[in-house]
Amino acid sequence: MDIYLNWDNEKKSILFPVNPESFEISGSQNNQSLYIHNLGEINLKGKRGLYSITLESFFPSKKYNFRHGKYHDPYNFYCITNAGASSLNLRYEFFENLTPAWNITVPMTMPIQCVLRPRNYKGAELNLNETLTLTNYPMCSWSTDAFRAWLAQNALPLVTETGVKMVSGYLGGGVVGATVNTANTVMKSLSEGYQASIQADVVRGSINTGNNSVASGLQSFYGGRCSISAQYARMIDDYFTVYGYAVKRLKIPNRDSRPHWNYVKTIGCTITGSIPSDDMRLICSIYDNGITFWKNGSEIGDYSLDNSPQGGE
Repeated sequence: MDIYLNWDNEKKSILFPVNPESFEISGSQNNQSLYIHNLGEINLKGKRGLYSITLESFFPSKKYNFRHGKYHDPYNFYCITNAGASSLNLRYEFFENLTPAWNITVPMTMPIQCVLRPRNYKGAELNLNETLTLTNYPMCSWSTDAFRAWLAQNALPLVTETGVKMVSGYLGGGVVGATVNTANTVMKSLSEGYQASIQADVVRGSINTGNNSVASGLQSFYGGRCSISAQYARMIDDYFTVYGYAVKRLKIPNRDSRPHWNYVKTIGCTITGSIPSDDMRLICSIYDNGITFWKNGSEIGDYSLDNSPQGGE
């Protein structure tokens, strides 16, 4: 579920980076209570007052990629479940315009199977590699008229067989032979027709199902935004404030992109220059272990300062 804070007649809004753990909505009705002789106390319904919404959430104090939407997963993603054991986690940044959209297909024949596929995801108009299905729907029961089914299956063969018997009887024994053969065929057909007419209707399918979601009316797809809790968001925020985030690139360390301090940590640092080898190894080990470069000595250790980057990192 996405929660937005709107203002200026809903012309401006912000998306909560972390959903609040709970919120409370309260309102007043402005009713009046009066006491009338012989009637007792009555309630006069008034006009509804303004609603009040109380919530507590986490708002980052600085801009980090995971906060302003450049990177979402694993801090913020869209999850779809089939109310069972299967779910599909989708990343906002892979959707067109960061807006989740999907396509649901349902066959017109039994057995029913609903298939959900994300649309405009990872550059594909319809992503066929990531799907979620709904199955185990009960097969509805229906009855078939046994006599009509028999008649539909045997009407043409009966006519054909009667005609063949008449021709073969006429050729073999004249009119008498044709009459006897035809009579025998008709009597056989009447007997089979009578047996079919007294058969009970055939019932197919079944209303029985062991799927609790179907029985309780919950068989459906459910989706919404998932995010970390406020507690973990604060922990990540504090960590990024001190150490920043890993870039995993081959580059020259940037020591002056932020206004107050820069934390630099390398893997396999190498330097060049005409210096003693012991000093070179010591400098490399300092970079590999991590070092914070403070711009002003009086600010050392003050991580409450706004250290938002001034340029590219």
